[in-house]
Amino acid sequence: MPIVMRGNKIGIEKVGKAAKKQGGIIMPEVADSLGIIRYLGDEAEKDLEIGDKVYYGTERQQVRMGGADIEVMESDNVLAIVEEPLSEKTETETTQTP
Repeated sequence: MPIVMRGNKIGIEKVGKAAKKQGGIIMPEVADSLGIIRYLGDEAEKDLEIGDKVYYGTERQQVRMGGADIEVMESDNVLAIVEEPLSEKTETETTQTP
């Protein structure tokens, strides 16, 4: 059975605990709030896509959908989108001299 989020709701699958230290700053309020967007309502924030890894706030409800525990919330509850670091330096970065 397909699941469709209504309005600006999104469904996030929790991916585990995030690092509690970011740049030397302890961030306990987001330590358990890292997940991947699995469901996206048609009125959700336009910069969000299914598959994005995000940090999210505390206003949410946990439900079981599609065999997984999903955190359901409004899309504006997303605090940040995680951009994966580059695995290799670009050619210009490796050839520059100080």
